[in-house]
Amino acid sequence: MDGEKKRGFSVAGVLQIAGISAFVLVLIFVALTMRDVSSPSPVADEYSDEGELPIVGIFAPEPMARDVIVEATGTINVRNYIELIPEVSGRIVMVSRALRAGGSFAAGEVLIGIDESDFRLALDQANAEVVGAASNLLLQQTEGEVASRNYALLHPGEPVPALVAREPQIGQAQAQLMSAEARASAAKLDLSRTQMTMPFAGKVTSSVAEVGQMLSRGQSFGRVFALDSLEV
Repeated sequence: MDGEKKRGFSVAGVLQIAGISAFVLVLIFVALTMRDVSSPSPVADEYSDEGELPIVGIFAPEPMARDVIVEATGTINVRNYIELIPEVSGRIVMVSRALRAGGSFAAGEVLIGIDESDFRLALDQANAEVVGAASNLLLQQTEGEVASRNYALLHPGEPVPALVAREPQIGQAQAQLMSAEARASAAKLDLSRTQMTMPFAGKVTSSVAEVGQMLSRGQSFGRVFALDSLEV
């Protein structure tokens, strides 16, 4: 009887120990499984880094014209100012609307007009002097030819003297014609200067010109500058 009790006790103890051991093994297995799930897989990482490719979009750029606006600050300076100085004297009969402070004008635009009356008379007189000088030259040349033929008839085979051929008078007449032509050119130039223009487009900074005002040659009446003389 006692022997049967001891054998039953031994079997029960072994089963109890085996159950505890199995429970511990299950806990260890569960712990290891949870650790593997929570930690990244090296194989998966390796596959992700090397095997998977990023998805990208591709498009062909097309050239086009675009306005680029650049904002900047600075100071604008004028490189040179031009004084408005007439080259002839006279009374102003026309003033351009652009000839005022801040006004703009184009290249070749007439800014002021000076009375042309006296200058046209001077040109007419100079042209008349040209005609007179040309006539005198022709007269001297004709008289020289006549005198040279007469001398040749009276002195055949002899050279005609310069005084007989009227060479001094012809030379003087030629000089007078050249002088008259020069005066006519000067009168024509003065007439063109009654209209004052600038060879560039620009702006007016100041002007005191008024219709009826008398201007003298060399007297400044305003100041302008060219648009291409602006510097930043």
